[in-house]
Amino acid sequence: MIQTQQHRMCKDGVYSRMNTVVLSHGMHSDLSTWDSFGEQLAESGRDTWQIEMYGD
Repeated sequence: MIQTQQHRMCKDGVYSRMNTVVLSHGMHSDLSTWDSFGEQLAESGRDTWQIEMYGD
């Protein structure tokens, strides 16, 4: 199980024949932007990842 400060509970990764989906935030947002949509994708059986991409 993956746990972070913002996303305390994530499901274990599972094998899926569907395409993997990677979600990242925009310049003026964070991962919470994708929470609802990410859950919908995961519940539909897609391997869904939310990633943080910080820059300098």
